[in-house]
Amino acid sequence: MNLRLKILLTLIAVFITYVVTDAAIHQYVVIPRFVALERFQATRDLQRAHKSIEHEINNLHLALELPTKWNDLPDYAGQAFTRFDRLRDKRARNLALPLDLLVVLDNTGRIIQQSTYPPELVTPPETETFASEPLSFTHPLVARSLSLTPADAATGIRGLMMTDHGPMFVLARPLFHAQTEHADRVPHADGVIVMGRFFDMKAVLDTAEQADVAFRIRPLAQLMPAERDLLGSELKHYLNRLDHRSAAPVETRELNDNFLVAQSVFTDFEGTPILITHARVRRDISQEGQIAMHYAIGSLVVAAFVVLSILLLLLQKIVITPLHQLSDHANRMGPEGNFSARSEINRDDEFGDLATNIDMMVARLRQLSSSNQQLHIEISHRKSAESELQHAATHDSLTQLPNRTHLKQVLEARFENRDLRPQCCDALIFLDLDNFKIINDSLGHAAGDELLMAIGERLQSAVAAVTQQSETQVQPLVARLGGDEFVIFLGNVANEQVGTQFAEQIRRDLIGRYTVSGHEWTLGTSLGIAFSNDSATTPEELMRNADLAMYRAKFSGKQCLAVFDHAMHASVLKRLELEEAIRTVLTDGGLRLVYQPIFDVASGQIVGLESLVRWIHSTKGLINPSEFIPVAEEIGLIVPIGRWILEEACRTIHQLNASRIDGPPISISVNVSKRQLTDPDFVTILQDVLTKQRVLPSQLNLEITESMIMDSPEQVADRLSQIRKLGIRLHMDDFGTGHSSLSCLHRFPIDVLKIDRSFVSTMEVGDDYESIIHAIITLAHNLNTKVIAEGIETTRQLQQLRNLRCDFGQGYLYSKPAPIEELEHLLARNVNEPMLAPEFGFTTFDDRDAMMPVAR
Repeated sequence: MNLRLKILLTLIAVFITYVVTDAAIHQYVVIPRFVALERFQATRDLQRAHKSIEHEINNLHLALELPTKWNDLPDYAGQAFTRFDRLRDKRARNLALPLDLLVVLDNTGRIIQQSTYPPELVTPPETETFASEPLSFTHPLVARSLSLTPADAATGIRGLMMTDHGPMFVLARPLFHAQTEHADRVPHADGVIVMGRFFDMKAVLDTAEQADVAFRIRPLAQLMPAERDLLGSELKHYLNRLDHRSAAPVETRELNDNFLVAQSVFTDFEGTPILITHARVRRDISQEGQIAMHYAIGSLVVAAFVVLSILLLLLQKIVITPLHQLSDHANRMGPEGNFSARSEINRDDEFGDLATNIDMMVARLRQLSSSNQQLHIEISHRKSAESELQHAATHDSLTQLPNRTHLKQVLEARFENRDLRPQCCDALIFLDLDNFKIINDSLGHAAGDELLMAIGERLQSAVAAVTQQSETQVQPLVARLGGDEFVIFLGNVANEQVGTQFAEQIRRDLIGRYTVSGHEWTLGTSLGIAFSNDSATTPEELMRNADLAMYRAKFSGKQCLAVFDHAMHASVLKRLELEEAIRTVLTDGGLRLVYQPIFDVASGQIVGLESLVRWIHSTKGLINPSEFIPVAEEIGLIVPIGRWILEEACRTIHQLNASRIDGPPISISVNVSKRQLTDPDFVTILQDVLTKQRVLPSQLNLEITESMIMDSPEQVADRLSQIRKLGIRLHMDDFGTGHSSLSCLHRFPIDVLKIDRSFVSTMEVGDDYESIIHAIITLAHNLNTKVIAEGIETTRQLQQLRNLRCDFGQGYLYSKPAPIEELEHLLARNVNEPMLAPEFGFTTFDDRDAMMPVAR
């Protein structure tokens, strides 16, 4: 559809909309106003007729100008009837007679005199009836007038009354004696005068005809039921009411297109509806409005058509033709980019400016066309760079294998869709190279990288060979997490047994010789495998399970495969629970110290105590130090725990020496860990504890192990020298069980060597073990170092150590580790009674049953 047709259809639509809207406004706004005006006119004409009738009623008293007071009632009646006869004579001569009835009654209701026109309307005197009931004292018109006061006498009771001969205007006035107003009692009427005139229907119709109103009055009783049904709802409601004191409503309705009728009712003097009034009015106003509307709409159609035609011609010349020229100019440029064409429009308006701008745009497009080609080249380069960045973000830069990020994306996708594959089994294998650190450190990082790339290539070949043998469509992925750790993901394996076989085959394929920097190396691998149905609910849990299995393989001797099971998970949970409990052990107060005496082997005197820590858990009971001390050291909590042990041990030894009356002071030995020893603040902590607990440095012994010294000898030597300068003595614990370097003993300020219990327990087996202990004691004495033998349990062992000139000893032969409260009696007795041959019998905290009462 071209623009010309669109504009034409738009203008026609606007024109039709305008005409329809104008017609609707005339039909639903203007014409209803004319109808409302006609209804108002009909209502007003009917109300004017009603007011004319009311005016006749109100002027009835002017027919006979008689006073309401009298001296003699018969004389008064005579005067009234004389005037009435004169009026009747005038009517006989076709003169106006304002009265048709005159009646005078006394206060008993007796008719004194009555007269009508024509005379035949007078009823026989013996019946004394008026209208449809006797005009007596009980007649409502008479009764109501007799009840009026002199002030209301002039007004009287007036209105319409229905008679056998038709409706009549009536006026009833009370008559009072002239002397009544001077009486002391309340005045009462002495008679009633009633005047009436019949409703002149012809005169009313003549008046209405002169006013061009078809007016009609009918007795309400003469209406047929069908005619009553045609009455409006308001008139029906008014007629059905018992109380008609309010004004009767006026209702209008349309008879047809030419006439409108207004209806109402007229009530008698008691308020009872007796007449129905109609006023029919011609609908000239609305008919003239319809004609005017038709002429107006026709004129608007003609005017709009003329305007539409002129507007269309102007648009054709001013808008459509230039647009066609611009469109032809754009088409001449062609779809292949022919930008040499120029516009031929030369006008001083917006179309001329548009043509100029189009020519400028074409020139600019010629420049942009060449730039666009360069932009395509740059976008291609950018996409290539983005692809490389994406690859670098998800792949290892050395081996070009997928990295941890890529692996997690694959695992997350598998876990999201695992509900769609309820029978599917996925396997995740963690792989770690055995002894890779030795090769990397000895040959350099370049050689290590070369080895890692060779491992990656062989690993991919091994995985490809395994998946080709699978009965199911396995989805493999080989990734490198970092260092010498690789991961193999096998999606959609048949079952766990098949996955384990695949992993074992991969492990065997990786075993072999690798040439690195001209050297051949034989490498082994440790593999751990976990499956997606091993209660793992997230990728992180599956990776953790495979990692746990790999560490199990490494600790099981390397070059093997370990399959994750729930026992590993339970072990990890137990470890985590132990870690969490250790974090709150100082605040919970579960730690206790027990002490084991150290005796002089020769004299039997107690020279010191060794403090040993015990943990009494609130729910798990006694936890062995070998379980929680290594964990506390790993998670870094051994430093605050070690400080608590130092403070508690020093507090105990201070209390013992302060209460010790006889005998020399004794010392306390405390075990320290490697992390404590390498803590930069350890020397400061020692000074603070000694000062706070008021303990002499010579009364504190720190026990260290051989491994602590030999792992980092230079650092430890400096720290031990600082501690020794404080005056604290140093004991080397478990001497002979580690990687001892006897040549290095002179480098460290060691005061005492402690022979491990494993040597003491084998002394009775043969002379070879006794010779070893003798050599240790001789070496220590040559270095001016004392010796303590641990684990002395028999008197023979004690005697042998005495013969070997061992300095000190400790063990169950003397005393088991016990709370300080249980050792106080032994310490007091030992001052005067050295124990040269002690006996068993001390309660210790090594017995769990004995520990529980203390825990509670």
